[in-house]
Amino acid sequence: MPVGPPPPLHRSRPAGAVVDPRLAARRWCAYAWPAEYGRTGTLTFFLDQDGNGLVVDDPRYSGDRGPEPGAAYTAGGLSSITGESRAGAPAQDGNVWRPYGER
Repeated sequence: MPVGPPPPLHRSRPAGAVVDPRLAARRWCAYAWPAEYGRTGTLTFFLDQDGNGLVVDDPRYSGDRGPEPGAAYTAGGLSSITGESRAGAPAQDGNVWRPYGER
């Protein structure tokens, strides 16, 4: 049995993805999800440049299957972070993300 936490996963942008440097200087987001859904956790966390912290419980997000960049946004498509991140509204991934800390 392994000792200690699993190593962190790093997912880079898909081949052919274009990053607009001007947009990237103003907008960003980060996600964290369980290494093994149900064993190492169940929640996926989202944070954006404005400090909006959202969370969702979705078994699709586990190991190397994390959310797409636009998953927690309400518009703009799954590959874009140009939409709005808003708790309680249907997001691009089909979930309704809630504020971190809310039950």
